[in-house]
Amino acid sequence: LNNGTNEITFTLLEPNGSVDEAPSNNSLTRKVVVNLFNETIPVRQNFNVSFQDQWTIVSQGQMLNWELTTTNKGTSLVYRAFSNTSKTDEAWLVSPVLDFSKSIKASLFFDVSYALSPKGTERLKLLSSIDGGNTFTQTHFDQSGNQFSSGSSTAAWIPVSDPDWREQFINLNSLTGEQNVRLAFVAINDNGNNLYLDDIELFNDDNPSPPETTDLYSVYTTSFDQIKITFNLTEKETSRLQIYNTMGQVVLDNLLADNLNQTYTIDMSNQRAGIYILRLQVANRIESTKVFITR
Repeated sequence: LNNGTNEITFTLLEPNGSVDEAPSNNSLTRKVVVNLFNETIPVRQNFNVSFQDQWTIVSQGQMLNWELTTTNKGTSLVYRAFSNTSKTDEAWLVSPVLDFSKSIKASLFFDVSYALSPKGTERLKLLSSIDGGNTFTQTHFDQSGNQFSSGSSTAAWIPVSDPDWREQFINLNSLTGEQNVRLAFVAINDNGNNLYLDDIELFNDDNPSPPETTDLYSVYTTSFDQIKITFNLTEKETSRLQIYNTMGQVVLDNLLADNLNQTYTIDMSNQRAGIYILRLQVANRIESTKVFITR
């Protein structure tokens, strides 16, 4: 098979060893996608830059697909169920191969926007595969639109403000240790209303309320002997973290690989109370911050 979308047709020529009197249903065509891109979690996808060389959008036959659209978030994905009268149609958004092998905890956040319609109610699922996408055997999320809707509308739904979105959290600890994971968001049509996705984010943690920062990083203390650093980078990179005491001696010098949205905890229990200089090289910037350790 070629990289990208392939169509495979299966044809039955002689059922039971004889010519079929009704051959119109003897062929079956399926789309099979080959995507060799792989990535180690954490991962962030907000669809504001090119993503289709990494994530795959696919549906079978003439079924409608997810598509890009403009919302108050910038660029989002939409499944246009409002005008789709073919009920039970499915549209799939599939991740690249994701490596969970170095993670002991994992979770996923995503934003969904949907308004109930008297015509019907869509369904959204999140499935996972641990064999690179050959089979999707685990269901992590399976909800009807009335469970995540932002309200109701008799018109085709378009989100225009932040309250029109609902954030969803999914614990993915069952996938830790696996190297060949794919995740699939599956929209199931009921000719109800349009369904939107955005801000998909995978964490190396299972905290449903992770620390947040609007800056590239935030440094803070939560106890007498710990320093915490929360990152919020636009893309993964290797950052360098150094800590010096007031004598100029290096207390810590670490490279933080695949750094994106993690929160790191630094144990300072073996260090004396006092002032320390935390030096970070992140996103082509070098910055220093004073930290006070008390006892």
